[in-house]
Amino acid sequence: MIRRTVLPAVLTVLILAMAAPAGAATVDQAVSGLGDGVFVERGVSADEIRLRSAVDRASREGFTFAVAILDEEPSGGSEGFARSVRDDLGRGTVLVLSASGAGLASFDFESGDISRTLDQALTAGSDEAITDAVVDALASLGSPATTTAA
Repeated sequence: MIRRTVLPAVLTVLILAMAAPAGAATVDQAVSGLGDGVFVERGVSADEIRLRSAVDRASREGFTFAVAILDEEPSGGSEGFARSVRDDLGRGTVLVLSASGAGLASFDFESGDISRTLDQALTAGSDEAITDAVVDALASLGSPATTTAA
């Protein structure tokens, strides 16, 4: 009797464990890792000094900016992940880059500006170059609008 109950439960746990991405970062991990505005998921090669430089440049330009570099596309997509991180932070602009996607969400800039900025920046190449291009493009817009969240 116990064998009939335990076996299906064990199989269910194993199936769920196999379905979930092994090393996928969670929103909570990204938010807690963004203390200095940069989160690079373990196993990802990125120039964190250059990324921090972009975050610092954004601050000098008058807006809060954070970037998360992920190893793989999060289950809700990079755009959804960026919105969730932004919402948890409660401020600023968040860029999320993964091996197969990108997302940009902001409390500070209009959604149309955010979309255009990301589209243009994605042609820059590396994660660091994309991050630099996003900060440069947002800085060129002037002071943040603090209106429509994207």
